[in-house]
Amino acid sequence: MEKTEKETLRPRRRIGRTILIVLAAVAALVVLLAVLVIGRLQEPRIAAVADEAENRHLTQAVTKLANAMVTPEGKIAEIATVPLTPEEVDALMAAGIRAYQFQHHGADDPVCFAAMQNGAVRAEVSLPIGGGFAVNAAAHLRPRLVEGALTVQIGGLRAGWLPLPGRLAEKIADRLIADLAQEP
Repeated sequence: MEKTEKETLRPRRRIGRTILIVLAAVAALVVLLAVLVIGRLQEPRIAAVADEAENRHLTQAVTKLANAMVTPEGKIAEIATVPLTPEEVDALMAAGIRAYQFQHHGADDPVCFAAMQNGAVRAEVSLPIGGGFAVNAAAHLRPRLVEGALTVQIGGLRAGWLPLPGRLAEKIADRLIADLAQEP
């Protein structure tokens, strides 16, 4: 029994339709992800000015660090151990965050905002992609020193409106710490 030309073309049309449907579904998924992740470029802003208690802790920390730089003989110390309280560490980190925000706010720079409170950092980043749009991300971080090594616990991470899974957040934190360790 011979197949007619119509019968031979039917499976090809089905395959073509299936491929078209799959491509349309993938395109729809990409558009949906873009809508969830891409937003407007955020305006630069700086964390709130330090309160009296934070300024006191910052002054104490800087004094301890300055005193540790000089030996009792009046020479520059090559190495020193400086015990800091958690409040002093928080104050130093908050001051560092503000300094970074003041230095990095050009037109092509990512817009970064971070504020430290009770040992936790709330960070937001807006990475420009052109046309007034950006990929916006936010995270809640808890940095700690464990046996002299920096660790970061991530309490939440999202890109745009999309929360990111914990394992991905851990990988990002590990990469961030590795990058920080390599900088001079």
